[in-house]
Amino acid sequence: MPFTPQDTNISRLAERALVQFGGSGGLISPLGGAATVLSGLVLVIVVLFFYLAQGGWLVSSMTRQLLEPRRAQADELLDRLWFTVGAYFRSLFVIALFDATLIGVGLALLGVPLALPLAVLIYLGAFFPYIGATVSGLLAVLVAFADGGLGTALAVLALALGVQALEGNVIEPLVMGKLIRLPAFVVLLAIVVGATLLGVLGAFIAVPVTAAMARAGEYVREQREAPAA
Repeated sequence: MPFTPQDTNISRLAERALVQFGGSGGLISPLGGAATVLSGLVLVIVVLFFYLAQGGWLVSSMTRQLLEPRRAQADELLDRLWFTVGAYFRSLFVIALFDATLIGVGLALLGVPLALPLAVLIYLGAFFPYIGATVSGLLAVLVAFADGGLGTALAVLALALGVQALEGNVIEPLVMGKLIRLPAFVVLLAIVVGATLLGVLGAFIAVPVTAAMARAGEYVREQREAPAA
């Protein structure tokens, strides 16, 4: 089935790519839930904005009514949690920009249509570790296959894998360091549970909430071991 350069609708390109792979017109498009995801991201952005803007006030107000020494302990614990979650999101902004810029430029150089919208989706997908990168990367490969055939699709796949490897081995350790320290299976499990409970918002906050819980556990363990030190 030939493809024309004018055929730049994402849904149509993805559907025709699936047909090329042996699918049928009755298959559900991988973009079927795009509208729901995008609407959920609006809520996510609003929540994140207020969190970063008002989080410090929230932390202090939560401990204001406590007496010493409990107040000092609560302040220290909440400061650690605030630092972990805030630093996670700030680091993720950098990582998402890195992924979207490199892959977006690569798509443009390869002549893949909709390079800018795909770069935006890659940027948003970076906020959902592992799952987001996989889905947005697959979408870019499908669009490349629909427009340029197997060769272009393989080039985009190599581009996405290369950027992800560079991110995981260089950029992420440099920017995020040992901030999260969660095994990959824990991250994936947290995202699945968060998405099941709260949809897009749950998937978005699952990793930082899990990391904060881990830091809280570390703090409690430190307090228990302190008298024996």
